[in-house]
Amino acid sequence: MLSKQELQPIIQDVSNCLKIERKALIVIEKWLDYRLDKFLKVFAHYAALQLFIEGSNIPDLIDIINEMFRIADRFIWKSIVENLIESPLVNSNAVRQILIILNENVCCHLSFSVLVSSEEMLDLFLDLELKRVISNVQRSSTVSFNSFLSMISGRSSELKHYLLKNLPLYLNFQRVLENAIKDEYFAAIIEWLSKKGNWRYWRDSDYFFIELYKYTMEVSDVQKYPLFCKVIVNALDKKYYGHFTESDQILLQNDIIIDLEEMIYSSYSCSEAVLAACLLAYGNYLIHWHKFKTSRNISDAMKEILTIISERSPSDVNSIRANFCLLFIESSDITYPIILKWFQKKSNITTEQRYNILLQQTLYNLKYSTRSTMTDEIIDNLQTHSTELIDLFVIDLYNYLYNIDEIDYLSDRTPMYIGIAAEISSSNGNEFRVAIRRSLFGEIKFKRELYFCCKKHPHDSETLIQLYADFGTLTIDLVEMCEEYALNSVFFGVEKGPNLNNVKECDRSVIDELFQVFDSK
Repeated sequence: MLSKQELQPIIQDVSNCLKIERKALIVIEKWLDYRLDKFLKVFAHYAALQLFIEGSNIPDLIDIINEMFRIADRFIWKSIVENLIESPLVNSNAVRQILIILNENVCCHLSFSVLVSSEEMLDLFLDLELKRVISNVQRSSTVSFNSFLSMISGRSSELKHYLLKNLPLYLNFQRVLENAIKDEYFAAIIEWLSKKGNWRYWRDSDYFFIELYKYTMEVSDVQKYPLFCKVIVNALDKKYYGHFTESDQILLQNDIIIDLEEMIYSSYSCSEAVLAACLLAYGNYLIHWHKFKTSRNISDAMKEILTIISERSPSDVNSIRANFCLLFIESSDITYPIILKWFQKKSNITTEQRYNILLQQTLYNLKYSTRSTMTDEIIDNLQTHSTELIDLFVIDLYNYLYNIDEIDYLSDRTPMYIGIAAEISSSNGNEFRVAIRRSLFGEIKFKRELYFCCKKHPHDSETLIQLYADFGTLTIDLVEMCEEYALNSVFFGVEKGPNLNNVKECDRSVIDELFQVFDSK
């Protein structure tokens, strides 16, 4: 019997075999018998995938595939699964079943991506997405985050032109559906269409987004669709059109600022969530406008609305963002001391209010690193023997980790809590850990949330492992986090990856398991 280490190169060779000859099917069918074998079951998974692609009617194939997506070895067959979905030769019902399985498994959903090259494949994704939204709305649940469309990594150039030509077909607000369904469904489509990553060239993305923006701004009664509005505004906040001439940019910026002002007028009394997105985008566009060194008159009516929001809004976030907009209207030279003086002029600000201003400041595209300013301010407070800011931060960090699965493209933008935590821990690690330990949740719960976050969101795994390891104890959870990182990084255990130097305590069984992770690479 081969050891796990001896099996690794064989498994790697098999995983590179994306397609097999039909006469080999009878051979790999026998591999299904390995389904219950601890080390050989990966071959049963491979066999099930290939037999499924070829349309075999062997019972339980879909169950074996479903089982595969729930274990660590799921990424071995990533290329084969993506090839299965993209292949025009595979039955669409088979593709539909695979997509549904992927959508139901959070880790898989985040890790697999496909290129859509045909109208038929696009229609399949859209049909699945609409069914997801209808089910979600009918259950009266919160928005489910696993959009089928988010699995699409790109589109062919032919499909790009087809989409541009047929926007009214796919974003048909006259369609006979409940407004809540249209709102969420079209919001998901807009989020997908507006992503730059879905285009081969950024110029394509800019051009397409402008056409998309123009179309959506012409929708009548757009206020009926708050999720749709929010996605449009969030997309506007991320776009700065680097491929246009300065004169074209100025015209475009001016149009967008006018539209944002109209949305602020219409939303400030009816939707705090849409208003929050509008105020953030508006502030960033005002900042961007200053780079053109062109004067722009903001109406007194707009200033009055912003003043009312800043003074009367029930939302602290919206009050702060309205104040930022007023500041950006007044001044183009924005530094943290200027920001602080501005808010202090308005009222005597508390430590908590100063902290929230710092947090919101990190969301604006200012010249300097606002994240570093946030970190520096917390560290400065520590050096003056004040723990108020860091205590507020660790509570927000814990809540962010705890609720991260509820954050999606419809959520309000959040500060980069994990990045800020890494900077604070790096420069003032002991104080950071002491703040965690004296909090209501404590070290154990905090590390558990780091673990869950790492398992579900592997793109942040290196930083999460570092934060966990800095507490100094090697645990089974930390080993599993390292294993998750190893699945997604060729560097782990070699020269790069998380620094485990601060780990000082562990037992022998945990060490053995960690070395198995290293050996598997």
